[in-house]
Amino acid sequence: MNRYSRSKTPNTWESAFGDEASERNEQLLKNVAVSLKFDEGDRYDDYERLLAYVYADGQSVQEILLSEGLARVAYVFPPNDRYVDAYKEAEAIARKNNLGVWEYKNYVTKRGFDETKVEEEKTEVNKHPSECLIKGNINRENKKIYHIPTGKYYDQTKPEKWFCSEQQALDAGFKKSGNK
Repeated sequence: MNRYSRSKTPNTWESAFGDEASERNEQLLKNVAVSLKFDEGDRYDDYERLLAYVYADGQSVQEILLSEGLARVAYVFPPNDRYVDAYKEAEAIARKNNLGVWEYKNYVTKRGFDETKVEEEKTEVNKHPSECLIKGNINRENKKIYHIPTGKYYDQTKPEKWFCSEQQALDAGFKKSGNK
C-alpha cells in the first residue's frame, strides 16, 4: 500500500495513512444506515467544511477511526466540542498501541503531520542489524504481524519494522504469523 499518494485535492499530497483512512471510512459507511448529528455551534467551519458527528449503524465513525490510528483529535473549538473527551480517549488507545499515525515517533505534531518522520524511520528499518531478522508488518486491517525466517511468507514480506527476538516483536504488540 502506498503511504504517499496524490490527494483528491488538486496540487496537494495525501499524508501517510490517508489511503487507509479513506478505505476504512468507506468500509464503515458502506451498506449501513448513516446518520449525522450536529453540535451547538456553526455547521460549517471557515473552509466551508460540514461539521458533523457521523454514525454508521449507531456507531461513531470518528471514534472508530481515532481508536484505529487513522485520525487524530485536532482543531476542536467550543461550542462544537461535545464529544472531545471521548475522542481523546479513543485516540489514546491508538497512541498506546502505536497504531496508524502513532506508529512513527514525532509524526503527529500540533500543526498536522511531519512526513519526514515516516521516511526517517523507514530508512532506519531498512538498515537492520544482521542479527535482527524477524520482520514485522501491519496489514490492511491494521493488525501487527511478525514473520520469522523459516515462515512461509517471510521472503515476500516487506518489513515495516525489524526485531531481534520474538519477545521483542510481542512486546511491540505484534503477533506471530500463523503460516509456517
